[in-house]
Amino acid sequence: MSVVVLLLAALAVSRGGSALLGQGALSGLQMFVSVLPLLLAAFALSGLVQVLIDQQKVYRLLGKGSGFKGILLAAAIGGIIPGGPYVYYPIAASLATAGAEAPAIMAFVVGKSLWDVSRMPMEVAIMGGHIAFARYVVTFAFPVLIGLLTKWLYPGLAQQLLPAARKEGEV
Repeated sequence: MSVVVLLLAALAVSRGGSALLGQGALSGLQMFVSVLPLLLAAFALSGLVQVLIDQQKVYRLLGKGSGFKGILLAAAIGGIIPGGPYVYYPIAASLATAGAEAPAIMAFVVGKSLWDVSRMPMEVAIMGGHIAFARYVVTFAFPVLIGLLTKWLYPGLAQQLLPAARKEGEV
């Protein structure tokens, strides 16, 4: 990302001098200030989830031996949990730390990406109900499919996820 920033900064200087570069930097700073409260809340939420999560329950529902039910449950949780990547990736890491298996974590992340019900009203309002419905129908099986493929193609992946955290919070 730093390389892209440097390339774009050079392009801005070549097109409009330091004034255009300053304008871009100011615009970026304004955006940062406007999203800072959201970022702080998202990281606070993530931290609270990490300390409040019941590791035994996560392990029982999404850990070793949870199989297809664990994958389906994780996908559903991903679809209904609110927030953007600053919220759900730390939650996915918390699930891994608590003992969730890689297929469930993959299903959670893909479920969040494809089944995100919190964006459904906006999607229906902008794209229309028929298109939104078609998108949900077409993508419905993917979170579970990705979880199953992870289980079959990467059977040892769970041991590689956050190994240091997993050792600390071993259940």
